[in-house]
Amino acid sequence: MHKAVARVPDRCAICNSPLYCETCQCTPTHRPFAKQALKQLIDRMSGTWPEAFDIINAVRNGVMHGESIDEIQTKITMPFAQVADRTGILAWNAIILSISYSPGAQTLQLAATNTFIRQTLIMKVRMLLGSYGDPNNPTLENMPAPTISVQSRQRPPSDEPDRE
Repeated sequence: MHKAVARVPDRCAICNSPLYCETCQCTPTHRPFAKQALKQLIDRMSGTWPEAFDIINAVRNGVMHGESIDEIQTKITMPFAQVADRTGILAWNAIILSISYSPGAQTLQLAATNTFIRQTLIMKVRMLLGSYGDPNNPTLENMPAPTISVQSRQRPPSDEPDRE
């Protein structure tokens, strides 16, 4: 994935339509600015999320201007956690697509996550243990050694409402 070099028109700050110079009888163009290049990249990668750039940009602007997550949440149409996860997936895919592979190179193995939000797993275990021998005088030798295991199931990202 490389930055597009095709020239883009200057845009009106109010309506976002291309500006036209009456003196020159043309629409001035320039190479994409960083924000325009980012929009092109996100638009290419976002697929079924057409409002991706607008939402990501609203979050970015809020963060850069010191707004809280709650303030930013009022400006976007999906839960903040879902925006963070989808943005992480877009960034991850952009990185993967930008890697050049040479013939004969070693296999590249990368790990991926299904969430980019910090989470804490809280778990409560309730166990009832019995012992052998004298119930009025239990000893450690008569206590069974329980085997405890924990399994975690990872849910693939989806359009369902995410955790908050």
